[in-house]
Amino acid sequence: MGASYPAGAQAALLYGDPSKDAPFGLRLKMLRGYVVPPHTHPIDENITVISDHQRIGMGDKLDRAKTQPLAAGSFYHCTPGMAHYAIADVKTVVQLNSRGPAGITYVNPTDDPRNKKWSSP
Repeated sequence: MGASYPAGAQAALLYGDPSKDAPFGLRLKMLRGYVVPPHTHPIDENITVISDHQRIGMGDKLDRAKTQPLAAGSFYHCTPGMAHYAIADVKTVVQLNSRGPAGITYVNPTDDPRNKKWSSP
């Protein structure tokens, strides 16, 4: 999935190229306990929950009590710049359809995996 998302998920590109100004679709499998901290995107996101369920929250602070559970078959849309976060309490699969170029900006820069430094043991 690349270095821009937290470790613990797998992505499969279904069509298109998220780096280009064109439609794309991808599936994301998140393991139990997976969290994407508050973030925004420069593009619209159209997300369908394919299996199990996902919790989605809106805003720039992660608050589990303010999330909305979305069962398989649920759909949600985030507009460009809308701060949101996602939590998978169980292994969950979602599909994202949009138009690139895609990107992600974390509300808190310390949540961004691209800012993490590797250290040797």
